[in-house]
Amino acid sequence: MLGASRTALAEARTRLSGLGASPTELGTLSEELLAVVELLGRELPLRRTLADTAVDVDAKTALVTALFGDKVSARTAQLLVEVVGLRWSRPGDLVDGLEALGVTASFLQADGDGTLDRVEDELFRFERIVESEADLRLALDDPNHDPAGKRRLLSTLLSDKTTEATLRVIVAAAGARRRSFAEALTEFARLAADLRNRLNARVTAAVQPSQPQLDRLAQELSRLYGRQVGLRVEVDPQLLGGLVVRVGEEVIDASVVRRLDGARRQLAEHV
Repeated sequence: MLGASRTALAEARTRLSGLGASPTELGTLSEELLAVVELLGRELPLRRTLADTAVDVDAKTALVTALFGDKVSARTAQLLVEVVGLRWSRPGDLVDGLEALGVTASFLQADGDGTLDRVEDELFRFERIVESEADLRLALDDPNHDPAGKRRLLSTLLSDKTTEATLRVIVAAAGARRRSFAEALTEFARLAADLRNRLNARVTAAVQPSQPQLDRLAQELSRLYGRQVGLRVEVDPQLLGGLVVRVGEEVIDASVVRRLDGARRQLAEHV
């Protein structure tokens, strides 16, 4: 996002956090905002009008009220009016901003009912499943696969295995514009971490680390990055030993495989 849109999104997040809504109300708000995102993703003229700084705010308010006033809750309608009244650099940024708000509302719902840790863990585990299942990954990334079909597929797979908030976020990632499913889910996971002012680290280890080892790793990473770090651990015996830590785009590779590769390269240089 450009500067104006980043400022608008920060303001919109502040307004969302200040609503004082209950977990149930936040779930409704999330569902309704993400439905609006899906509509705006299809309707280019509408999103252009709502993001156009030349259009009077009162005219935007009237349009939002006419389109959504009797189809969404009063809380959602008011937030939509406030969001379209902010200054967005591009129409697509308005849609991305509403998407971020919808997903964040799901995380606030989970935080309110004490299930945010579970939601983050479920998102991580499903991301790993998608990485290992090529057919599922292709289905979720296929732009020709309609959103309703993706929702049915994901509901069939997950409806009795995850929380309501987790399923909603995963469906949103499958419908995200201009991004793969994995990219969208990674971005959404950052939104969850941001709620608690922390980073997420993906830890791949040759064997399951003990809890004291994980505690020490989390403390060291928190010291290194200056923020609390949450760990998401997966086991990959092909590493042989050691571990690989990914924090955002940064990779810390302390695996035996990495050391062996380095040794092979050094040996080749001297033969």
